[in-house]
Amino acid sequence: MAHTARVLKGQRTIRMHYANCSTYNADFDGDEMNIHFPQDHLARAEAYEIVRADQQFTVPTDGKPLRGLIQDHVCGGVLLTKRDTFLTRAQFQQYMYLTLVDFTGPETGGGALAGHSLRMPPPTVVKPQSLWTGKQLFTTVLEHMTHGRAPMTFSHGTKTPANYWGGDGSGEGELIVRRNYVCSGILDKNVFGKFGLVHAVVELHGPVLAGDLISALSRLLTAFLQAYGMTCGMDDLLLQPASEVGRRAALDEAQRACRGAAATFAEADASVPDVALRRQIATRLREREGAEATLDMRSSSALNKVTSATVAKCLPHGTRKPFPKNCLSLMTQSGAKGSMVNFSQIAACLGQQELEGRRVPRMTSGKTLPCFQPHDTGPRAGGFIEDRFLTGLRPQEYFFHCMAGREGLVDTAVKTSRSGYLQRCLVKNLEALRVHYDYTVRDCDGAIVQFQYGDDAVDVTKGGYMEQFRFLAENPELLRLNLAGAEAERARLRVQPTRPGCTSPRQHPPIPTLACRPVGSTLGTLPERFTDKLDDFLAQSHPGYFAGGVELGGKKSKGKSKSKKGGGGDAAGAVAGDGRQGLAAAVGMTAEEFTRLMNLRYLSSLAAPGEAVGCVAAQSVGEPSTQMTLNTFHFAGRGEANVTLGIPRLRELLMAAAKKLATPVMTMTLLQHAQTKEAALNLARRLRRVRLAELVRRLTVTESPCGRSHGGAGELARTYSIKVELRAAKDEEGGEDVMDENEEEREGEDKEDTGKVSFTEMAAAFEVEFVRRMYGEIRLELRRRGATRGQIHSGREEGTRTAGATAGAGRDEDGGDGDGDDKGKASGSGAGANKKGATREIEREEGEEEDDSDAEDEDEEGAKTEGRRGARGDGGGYAEADVEERAEKASRAKAITTGGGSKGSGKDGDGASSSSDSESGSGSDSDSSDDDDSDSDEEGIATAAGSKEKKKAAKAKAKAKPEAKDAEVAEGVGGATAAAEAQSAKGTKGAKGAKGAKTAARDTPAAAKGVKAKPARRVAGVGSDLLESLEDITESVVVDRTARTCMLTLSLRLSAPRLLMLEIAEAAAAATVVRSVAGIDKTFVIGKEPAEDPTGKSPLSVQTDGVNFAAAMANDDLVDCPSVKTNDVYAMLTTYGVEAARQTLVAEVRGVFGVYGIAVDSRHLSLIGDFMMQQGDYRPCSRAGMETSTSPFLKMSFETAAAFLVDATLKGSEDTLESPSARIVLGRVVEMGTGAFGLRYDMRRAGELQAQQKKAAGAF
Repeated sequence: MAHTARVLKGQRTIRMHYANCSTYNADFDGDEMNIHFPQDHLARAEAYEIVRADQQFTVPTDGKPLRGLIQDHVCGGVLLTKRDTFLTRAQFQQYMYLTLVDFTGPETGGGALAGHSLRMPPPTVVKPQSLWTGKQLFTTVLEHMTHGRAPMTFSHGTKTPANYWGGDGSGEGELIVRRNYVCSGILDKNVFGKFGLVHAVVELHGPVLAGDLISALSRLLTAFLQAYGMTCGMDDLLLQPASEVGRRAALDEAQRACRGAAATFAEADASVPDVALRRQIATRLREREGAEATLDMRSSSALNKVTSATVAKCLPHGTRKPFPKNCLSLMTQSGAKGSMVNFSQIAACLGQQELEGRRVPRMTSGKTLPCFQPHDTGPRAGGFIEDRFLTGLRPQEYFFHCMAGREGLVDTAVKTSRSGYLQRCLVKNLEALRVHYDYTVRDCDGAIVQFQYGDDAVDVTKGGYMEQFRFLAENPELLRLNLAGAEAERARLRVQPTRPGCTSPRQHPPIPTLACRPVGSTLGTLPERFTDKLDDFLAQSHPGYFAGGVELGGKKSKGKSKSKKGGGGDAAGAVAGDGRQGLAAAVGMTAEEFTRLMNLRYLSSLAAPGEAVGCVAAQSVGEPSTQMTLNTFHFAGRGEANVTLGIPRLRELLMAAAKKLATPVMTMTLLQHAQTKEAALNLARRLRRVRLAELVRRLTVTESPCGRSHGGAGELARTYSIKVELRAAKDEEGGEDVMDENEEEREGEDKEDTGKVSFTEMAAAFEVEFVRRMYGEIRLELRRRGATRGQIHSGREEGTRTAGATAGAGRDEDGGDGDGDDKGKASGSGAGANKKGATREIEREEGEEEDDSDAEDEDEEGAKTEGRRGARGDGGGYAEADVEERAEKASRAKAITTGGGSKGSGKDGDGASSSSDSESGSGSDSDSSDDDDSDSDEEGIATAAGSKEKKKAAKAKAKAKPEAKDAEVAEGVGGATAAAEAQSAKGTKGAKGAKGAKTAARDTPAAAKGVKAKPARRVAGVGSDLLESLEDITESVVVDRTARTCMLTLSLRLSAPRLLMLEIAEAAAAATVVRSVAGIDKTFVIGKEPAEDPTGKSPLSVQTDGVNFAAAMANDDLVDCPSVKTNDVYAMLTTYGVEAARQTLVAEVRGVFGVYGIAVDSRHLSLIGDFMMQQGDYRPCSRAGMETSTSPFLKMSFETAAAFLVDATLKGSEDTLESPSARIVLGRVVEMGTGAFGLRYDMRRAGELQAQQKKAAGAF
């Protein structure tokens, strides 16, 4: 900025006005500044007219004022203008003199008060003593500062709530100024904010006078505070005795609320003892990794209500010193400094401490600190602080509060570099964009990026009051005066009617006006939004508002339109048609004149040609990013999908232009006839991914060390029988079954698809996918054991391990599909999570001796396996696995999925083969290895068209099965032996029953026992320790519909190492997908039914964790397809085109800032969106996005200068020196701003003037 400075001899300190600090972002902690003196008249002229501090009143980011008074001056303004502030004659004259004396002398440069005397108004109170109010003093200052100009009318709400002054009827909740007379209200933070009093003065009287007003108010409020006094003491923090009692009572509810939330989470009764409740919570937390997020969400929600109730009991009316005598309350409520949160932490309680959106994390022992019990349900253990700063914190609370403070410090230190690099990337990519004289935005090579800057060609710093029609109509004299210059230029403008826009015989809707008429040279060429708002304002004005009434389209408005509140002056303008004359009518302004002046107002707000809008847009997005937290996520357990927020999301959108998002989300609004909870749940069930682990009630592994293999040789082997008991899974959003219990009744019927899982689907997934994943896990475990420990001989014990609900089986009422945040994670990681919830019961056979050493060895080996399994990569592989192992796993998976053989069993084998192929999907023959569960789940099992086609295919497949299949469905295990029948029907758990079932399975033909036989398929690289190849394992699958069980039996040589088969089975179940839609994992129902939300602002919708537009279109019976939204810009680009992608990008960036309450003007976001989509693709703002730039110097000045230099040299590239970086490299003036045009110098006239000056000087 440029300042008019007064140089004092012997002084070495820069002193400036307080109002400039916000513009410089300067504070008083050692900041340094540089001073530059203009070296020529051109620089001096620019400093006076463009860079002058008074001209920099609003910030280009969102048009809000930068200059203003803060902190002490705001408190002084409230104290001065409150109702009970009265001044004596001496005080009034003293304050008035100190404020205005410097504006009356001749050294003011011909200001409004130059040579005029100061005049006092009559007193408000005459007897017994003449007294003036603080509002009168402010009125006097305003009248003297605007002397010689028309008075202003203004109204705006105050920041201090009206109930602090006694309620809405007090009149202090709104600052009302009529013809320079302050009628009501106070001077607080809003007076200096957007659309505040100072901002209105800038609009009506100009920035220079506004700067003088700020200086005058600064002197006045400083002098007033010196006499009145303003300080905080301990008595400001003390509460009344009744408030203390209420605070204690409210905090006592925290224990009950937190325990109730924990009991609800554990599905326990509220009266259960604490020890039992902690045990149940521990079990639930071990069942699935994401359960702790749900517990945190429930507890935080309950405790936040307690915190709010506590603060309400204490503040604002519970303190011993009431407002406004309570200086701390005065500061927080007026906006001077701090907020209610600061006050409440001092006087009430600190509340719940959160770390990255979660409560204090637990250690492995379940404790948050050693002094608490494991899984303690109390609020203190979770980080809730009921203490306050006034009375001090206990050690535990102090530690938790330091943890939360440290997180903020770390984020501040880290995000500085991240946000700085983000801004640098934006600046370098957008620096060449500028406005041309046709108001288009072009690159350095002349390529058009926008046809009108920001879609309306309006400068952000000039368009603040452009649509505040009520305020402008209330100041008609000043409006005419300010637009007198534009009115004089109106003769050269072509006049076009504002309505209608250009139309084409085949065009509907009409072509936008700005697209068919030149901007800036035609009066009446306005943006559609501006025109619509202007027409609405005129229609809502009562007949007496303008002279001659209001005419629209040849008809006079009767003022019956629905009133809307405009900004800046709506209270005075919203006058009923009772015959009273409006301010515009009083000065003879008609509606037609006002419309013409609004046209001129729009033309005067256009962006100046040469404006470096690219750099401004980059700065407007980069600078607010420093206010955001670094890593911010919307955590699971909150009833909706995870979304990335903060700087990571901005980097993903702008720098990376990611084609695959970390957290893609799609939102589908339901059709009007489907706005019911039941329809939303049906759609959610159709699309959600269902894993086998969610449907398992009980998983049992029976181990027989001395069994006989049924692979033909009959040699001794260790036999494992994996029995899965299926249950009806619960839809976790609504608590309803997702199992189809009436599958047999629905056969052959065309009924509504409720999205429930059928038993046939589950059995098919068990037979194909579960067996395949079991084989892969066993083979990898055998290879790892052989490579690390050699051959491990088996123990002598035979046991049965029983696992409870596996990962994802636990119900979570707050959403999710039961697998937490494990989408795309490896099955090995899933096994590690499942081990937490596995409860084991070891039953030894009679006559078998216990071997403690073997048991200890097994436990030790299990712990080592768990540790190794947790370090695996995707699909149970290792992060350090070599390329050969990965290739071998891929080839094995391919052979498992697509390999065929000649050892079939007729039609039964063919049916099984077709079942395997249909379940595998189109993409499983190449990439569905165990390395990548997410790809396998999405491509190997998924059907992109939704669940309708999949259910039809399942029905057709079931009808095509041979009679053996039908017999199995009808009779359970069909013609199996008595032992097998008893074991299958009754769910026998003993080892003898398992042996009997296996014997029957081996001895009974496949057609008789109801076991599906698969074609023999030889797999390359099968280990010799596994006696049964894949076809043998498949043939030993027994499915019992009656008992709802599935059993898999397999054998290993006795020389093979002993396996933790329970964990392997759990991992395979967690990775086995029963039903899925490609790209979609979890689903959530959001919004409200029409009965709950009559306005329709939040209609019922289904939100998916993942994106699949084909699935949305396939469910067009429920989904409103045109309203489908997603945060995936690239998916929108490839599906709907570049304009939809551009709109999505703009909306997403705006949403990222909106979470933090940061406003960024839409013109900047639209420019960035158009730039990134200019070439029809999603171009990143990074080094890769600069590859298409035509300026080698621009690319070299960013990064990797040598690489760009070599590339430009080899290609023989040329630089036309049009980009700013290229011109700076060679020391040339950048063609932006005042460098975008040239100046002509009249040599002949200049010579004549110089001669005249010399002649005059000689004569003198």
